[in-house]
Amino acid sequence: PSPDPWSWAIEFLKWTLAGGVFALALRERGLPRVAVFFAGAALCGVLSAVFEMAQIVVDARNTDATSVFFALTGGALGSLGISYVRACGRSH
Repeated sequence: PSPDPWSWAIEFLKWTLAGGVFALALRERGLPRVAVFFAGAALCGVLSAVFEMAQIVVDARNTDATSVFFALTGGALGSLGISYVRACGRSH
C-alpha cells in the first residue's frame, strides 16, 4: 500500500471485513470458535500472500509484506469478532 496512513486504515478495514466473512462461513460450517478464529486469519493471510506473489511477475508493481501483515491482523480481528458472537442464541 501507499505510505498514506488513510490507505493503510482502509486496507486494514477491508481485511477485517474479509476475516469476518470467512468466519461467518466457517461458523456456519460448524467449526469450533478457536478454529474459526485461526482459520479466518490464515485464509486472509494466504489470500493476501497469493496477491503479493502474483504481483511479482508485473514489472511496474512493487511488492512488500505490509499487505500480508494487514491481512493477517485484520483477518484475525474480523474473525475474532465473529467467532465469539452467539447467533440466534446458539452456542457452538
